[in-house]
Amino acid sequence: MPLFRPVPLSSSVLPADALNRDAASASRFGPAGVGEKAVYLGSFMRERHGYVPYDAIARIYKRVAMTKGGFSGRGMFVSAAYLVVEFREGGERSCYIGREEIADSLIAAVMAKAPGLRFMSEAAERRIRRRLEEESSRMKDDIGKEAEALAAALIRERAFLEESPSLYNALSVASRRKRSDDISRPMLRYVATAIVLLGAAASAYGVVSIARNGLGDAVYIALFGIAAVFLFSGFSVLPSGRSSRRAIQQGLDDAMAAMEGYIKGYDGFHLPARYAHPAVLTRVIRIIQEGRATGWHDAFCVMKDELKAIDSSCRVSQEEYDEIMAIKPMFLIHGWE
Repeated sequence: MPLFRPVPLSSSVLPADALNRDAASASRFGPAGVGEKAVYLGSFMRERHGYVPYDAIARIYKRVAMTKGGFSGRGMFVSAAYLVVEFREGGERSCYIGREEIADSLIAAVMAKAPGLRFMSEAAERRIRRRLEEESSRMKDDIGKEAEALAAALIRERAFLEESPSLYNALSVASRRKRSDDISRPMLRYVATAIVLLGAAASAYGVVSIARNGLGDAVYIALFGIAAVFLFSGFSVLPSGRSSRRAIQQGLDDAMAAMEGYIKGYDGFHLPARYAHPAVLTRVIRIIQEGRATGWHDAFCVMKDELKAIDSSCRVSQEEYDEIMAIKPMFLIHGWE
């Protein structure tokens, strides 16, 4: 439980006893938390500073902010995730989360506690409706009974996956981490270690020098500043247990095993566990409904070819970019098999 009792962020409040129990048992997601009765948001100085009961929430969703020179429809970007809560009484409150996978896990936890809430912004819902209308206009009226039956079966499979967002989100996150590790240069880790060691040595030398000679010489202050730069620049890529190749591979294996166990409960599921994500099925369904393939194998191959062809020279919408970033690493780390 937070050191201080969370304050209400809306006009709806919980009784003191219920709030204490709920805050104490809430699951932590970065500076925020998810309880049985409310979601808890952090402020600049304090984690889980305020709370909003579920009955006071109209919408709760992830908002992604891009760094300078961010999303332009080309290549990669660095992002920071915020949790946005819109109140039924009007107004909203946002909370900086940082990593997108933490925000995704938080929203999945809220879905389990309060499935009746809306988990997209109004703007996102409008974009999706517009996209579905555009897709409907491209669909063929008669794609054949076999293709219609396959599309219907895949839609049911997609709904089955969407019942457990934590599983496919975990698989997507683990695949992205594995892909990043595969293309990273191992030498950078050793350089980071050398930088941190150099910073520690410089700090120790500075302390000893000041103890012997006093603070009269400004060069030692500069030495401390340089040491701090070395330390903080090195810590972001410093090798650790969580970022080791063994830990990353284990995380991927665990995510695939969890998904494998889940889809075993669905007879005849088309996707292998390593690619089991609703976005993959969405792209395959679209290909079938547009009449570009009639069978599963052909549609799956067309989908992979399209995904392969998308690179930094392609211009795509924000929604498609998010979709591609969620699923393409899965195929890259497995060699498109």
